Amino acid sequence: MSASALTMAAYRRRSRSRMRVRTGSTSFMSIPSCSSPGTEVATIRAGSVTLRGLPNTRHRTTFNAAPRPAAVRLGQRWPGPFAAARRRQPHLPLPCWAERLIRARTGPDAHRFCPARKSQPHVVAQSASRVWLQSHMLGVTARKGRCAPTPIGSVRIPQTERFSNMSRRVLIRGGYIIPTAPADNDIPDGDILIEDGVIVAVGPSITEEADEVIDATGRVVIPGLIDTHRHLWETVLRNSLPDGDLMDYFQSTLTRGQFFRPDDVYNSNLLGAAGALNAGITTVLDWSHISNTPDHSDAAVAALKAAKIRSVYAHSVGVSPLQDWLGVDSENRHPDDIRRIVEQYRTTDDNLLTLAAGVRGPEFSSYDAAWDDIRLARELGLRITMHTGCSALGARNTVESLNEQGLLGSDITYIHTNTSSDGALKLIADTGGTISSSPAVESVMGHGAPPFARFDAVGLSPSLSVDAEVGVAGDLFGQMRSAYEQSRAASHTILRDGGQATLHTTRDVLGWATIEGARALGLDHVTGSLEVGKQADIVILDLGGLESGPVNSPIGALILNATAAHVTDVFVAGHGVKRDRTLMDIDTASVVQAAENTVHHLNSSASAAGLGA
Repeated sequence: MSASALTMAAYRRRSRSRMRVRTGSTSFMSIPSCSSPGTEVATIRAGSVTLRGLPNTRHRTTFNAAPRPAAVRLGQRWPGPFAAARRRQPHLPLPCWAERLIRARTGPDAHRFCPARKSQPHVVAQSASRVWLQSHMLGVTARKGRCAPTPIGSVRIPQTERFSNMSRRVLIRGGYIIPTAPADNDIPDGDILIEDGVIVAVGPSITEEADEVIDATGRVVIPGLIDTHRHLWETVLRNSLPDGDLMDYFQSTLTRGQFFRPDDVYNSNLLGAAGALNAGITTVLDWSHISNTPDHSDAAVAALKAAKIRSVYAHSVGVSPLQDWLGVDSENRHPDDIRRIVEQYRTTDDNLLTLAAGVRGPEFSSYDAAWDDIRLARELGLRITMHTGCSALGARNTVESLNEQGLLGSDITYIHTNTSSDGALKLIADTGGTISSSPAVESVMGHGAPPFARFDAVGLSPSLSVDAEVGVAGDLFGQMRSAYEQSRAASHTILRDGGQATLHTTRDVLGWATIEGARALGLDHVTGSLEVGKQADIVILDLGGLESGPVNSPIGALILNATAAHVTDVFVAGHGVKRDRTLMDIDTASVVQAAENTVHHLNSSASAAGLGA
């Protein structure tokens, strides 16, 4: 009998073979005992169930029975814990119907499917056969307490960014809340109430009822971190230039861009977005100069959507061939495919994906091409993000040339500006422009000293960004520390010489990584602070432990000691993308394996082209 026939046979037997699992007097789940051919219930204990499948079982998922009631609404689609399997094998057709384990009313933890850990005895083991994964784990609809089959299409580009649990009320209780805006008024023992993905109350002792209560006692609660400039397609090349400078980056990293296939872009973007979420970054601008073909661009967008991260996709040029697109002699204009991108993916603030234009600017194209690219972006109604003041290229006087053309504006974010003149920084401030500073990579690769003191002199507050993981770490905690240390070092030098300077505080630096990042992306009305009416982009950290406790100063521990390992929970628009230190919607093992496969392809292609591994 074929695999699809076995699937349909199991589906037909479902109504005859259901069982009810009870914990004490509470019935919490309805399970079809024929979830896969040959699967049977082996153990029921302590509110958990263990299923053993076929001998070739490789994937395991976890089911937790939570004590608090919460709702999966009737007619609500649950996306499926193994949706990543579909993304890994998009070329395979789906069976007609999908069968899943689900119930109509559950505790919030009951739908947490994640890789099994040794510390979790409550494990559901399932067959990992290709047909079974696709037919059984890609989605169902909850209807009157039973598991109803739902036809599922490709999940690579979800139909909507509205999460399936948006009707729930979640209360984060008892944490040390650092709102960042509108005022720096910390709430030492505060609560946050979330409804429909939006913050509806912030303060001490919120008494309203909620479907889920999260105990944040002893933990620090901050807005989601915001990375305003990162080349996500380079994530698979992490740490490949540990001692490289800017020229090495052009000759090694960008040259390898010609070997990226669309699937490689998808794999790298998904890896980078997953790593960002794991480190508490809820919003990232993907500066995507890998638009070698329209398929490359679509793959980048698809990965951002699959990760469920709030993102700004900044469409840019391709790097194949590199010399045609990036260089002061390049007369090529921005790829016209950006018009299709805008038409196809244009979104509103209610969605997680927004669009921008990654304009090369006069340091990476001819002046005429740079001016035309900016005009195109404005014609399409897109914000502009542009590299400026990069090492010796700052002599191109990007800002001054744009000013002569009347092209400066508040819709431009200027990246780096290390070697931009004081006059250029004053022009940026006067025209309402924003800054994206990448202090770690700028110091390592030789862009120039991060100009924090010069920002202060003209009234600019920077946002922070990782830039390229080829030479620095991909979390914003390291960027915040680098910014804090370098800004104060520069200010101390000025003060010692008798000048005037600002000694920035740890609180200032957190603002750069949150609310200033939101302003740079034009999203400060959506995210960047813990305020009523904003989307619930929230990070919870446990800063106790050997390397960061005792916590004498929460803001101090956050900036001076925190790492991704301290991030316990991450919410994007109220959806828990990371809970109890585990990413919920991403099959991390498969994401890493796909990235390894991409690296193998890139190294093989580079070797064949005589570039070396």
